[in-house]
Amino acid sequence: MREIRLSKDEYSEWVLRNALYWVNVPWQLVSDESSWIVLMDGSSESIDNLYKLLNDYKLREMISLRTENLRSTLICSVLSGLQERI
Repeated sequence: MREIRLSKDEYSEWVLRNALYWVNVPWQLVSDESSWIVLMDGSSESIDNLYKLLNDYKLREMISLRTENLRSTLICSVLSGLQERI
């Protein structure tokens, strides 16, 4: 098994677990104080795929955090509009 160390400062558990979900090789996740340690079977192609998925989910997390207030405002506005109609 190959060992990949990823900084906890760089990748959240949410990002890492979502990326690993789509990896098509056996893997294990362990951690220490500052790192996520991914143990996985597979080729360099599988590892490249993991890094692509990590990038994808990191961007999704950033977008989600940056748009959280806007989404909450929209939801409140829609619910208020529905409540006024009732």
